[in-house]
Amino acid sequence: MITKQRAAASLERTVSLVVIEAGATWPAFLTSEHLAADCDVLVQQPDESFVTFKRRVVSRIRKLASEGKSVSLGVLSTGPNVSEQALEGRHLIARALVLARATNRAELVLVAGEASPRDNLFALAETLCAGLVGADFGVRVRAGQSYSRRVAADRSRAA
Repeated sequence: MITKQRAAASLERTVSLVVIEAGATWPAFLTSEHLAADCDVLVQQPDESFVTFKRRVVSRIRKLASEGKSVSLGVLSTGPNVSEQALEGRHLIARALVLARATNRAELVLVAGEASPRDNLFALAETLCAGLVGADFGVRVRAGQSYSRRVAADRSRAA
């Protein structure tokens, strides 16, 4: 017998959402096989403030939700900016991606480029994971070309 939650999950329309900050590059690990058939890419323009970029990303996430779509894979590729405004923007974007996650096996990947700070991303991942009790959701931090560290293991949904 299929529960209502599982039935809803099987009908769920998912999207991959890749968010790239100014100064960041396309994550090398990310290929077409990782992405959902429906994929959105939002890139911060060089002259776009973090406040404007954050609003644009959150607005797009809300639009996806209004279309009945959820995020199966969220990727936030960060640039070298470590200003207070950049850190706050990353937190709000990452939190919005968590809230928009798909019902089953969703994942958020925080990516630091070669010149980007990593410690802030690990702290952000730990903060996000603290609120995911019982969630079937993974958070990863990737740095550089080959480094990957899983911050929290996927957790099965509470029955």
